[in-house]
Amino acid sequence: MDRYVSCGNLKVENLFYDFINSEVLPGLGVQDFWDKFERLIEELTPENKALLKQRDDIQNRLNECGIENMSHLIQRNINPF
Repeated sequence: MDRYVSCGNLKVENLFYDFINSEVLPGLGVQDFWDKFERLIEELTPENKALLKQRDDIQNRLNECGIENMSHLIQRNINPF
């Protein structure tokens, strides 16, 4: 049995798909949920990728700063911990 359901270009895990369709959507009056969700994912993916790259850049700068400061502490025989 396949663990994923195809919803347009999305692959959705079966249990999540069933939960959304049987527990969340009924009574909400939402039509074409999976199509709208797919469009939202496609629309936000480029911004999300840019933010993830920005996060990686910031993390790398923090790591470099930590390494530089750690070496200064070690040179002075100061325990950083």
